[in-house]
Amino acid sequence: MSLVLVESDHRLPLVAMNVVFRAGGTHDPAGSEGLARVTARMLRRGCRGISAQEIEHRVDALGGVLSTQVGLGTTGIGCECLTRSTDEMLALLRQLIREPSFEQAELQRLLRQTEAEVIEGRNDDALLASRALRRHLFRAHPHGRRVGGTSASISTLTREQVVAFSTTHYNRDNAIVLV
Repeated sequence: MSLVLVESDHRLPLVAMNVVFRAGGTHDPAGSEGLARVTARMLRRGCRGISAQEIEHRVDALGGVLSTQVGLGTTGIGCECLTRSTDEMLALLRQLIREPSFEQAELQRLLRQTEAEVIEGRNDDALLASRALRRHLFRAHPHGRRVGGTSASISTLTREQVVAFSTTHYNRDNAIVLV
């Protein structure tokens, strides 16, 4: 069963909601580094009956912001919206998590974009130093792997892997809900 945590603050007419799953980069199979991150990012790229563009339009119309975050041990999908839009934003968030479409064309676009980001990261000295330190400290342990993946691992990811990751990890029994 999910754990639900609520903290109230009525100074602003905003609501922030996050659904955090106990699955992150350490749950990527060896050789498929980046799978958790790609899967999380795909949640914003379509669900049953709603395209990626329509999702963005609805979030904007609700005065909201939608985000995904992937760490070593967790994945979160969160949103912020005006209090008056809470029910509609919650319904959209639920649909994104429970009924993602994982369309092949969107996945291919995201994989190209992700591979470009990995290549661009090669020019970031702080990122390179962080990776080297993590590799040195954790060696063969999953904490030593890259959450964002590598060019080689990203290029091998498939829709079937994304669907399986989502089905296995993005469920009620593995969730913490923060409001």
